[in-house]
Amino acid sequence: MKYLAISILLLLPLYGWAQNEERNDDDNSNPFTNEVGFNAGGTTGVGLSYRHWFNRFGLQVTGMPLKIDNDIFLSAGLTGLYSLRNTKYTRVYAYWGNQVFYLRESYYEQIGDKQILDYGSDTFYCSGIGIGFSLGRVVAFNISVGYAAYQLIGAGYHNGLSLLPTGEIGLFWRF
Repeated sequence: MKYLAISILLLLPLYGWAQNEERNDDDNSNPFTNEVGFNAGGTTGVGLSYRHWFNRFGLQVTGMPLKIDNDIFLSAGLTGLYSLRNTKYTRVYAYWGNQVFYLRESYYEQIGDKQILDYGSDTFYCSGIGIGFSLGRVVAFNISVGYAAYQLIGAGYHNGLSLLPTGEIGLFWRF
């Protein structure tokens, strides 16, 4: 209860500021249609990200390959966006995120007196929907919440479909 009260007190000034802001629902008047930055999310992908807005509709591509010694991490995301409200400093949007995730981990297995290098891997597809908020004019902080299906297709040594809430966060430079 204490955290709820603190959250409400912190968000009240933002609510008042948003009420005084001039409304601009015509996305054609927004000069920033491209965004480049970093995104981390369960359904939108992890890594470098590019976002383009076509009037109310937008598309985001996110990806990051990473190799450390024998371990490999790959995240590739494609997200559809729909602008619900757009003003000079804020945007509220709905999203549909899709991510393909691949992880290969190495480990040593003891066979007799020898250690043998072996690998375990996971490959799966996640998809989720939700609502996102973008705050800032040139540099925008994005936070999104929603509901997702994890491991819809494919699985490695961690099997099983999961339906869970999801969160996405990003920092983008607009141009």
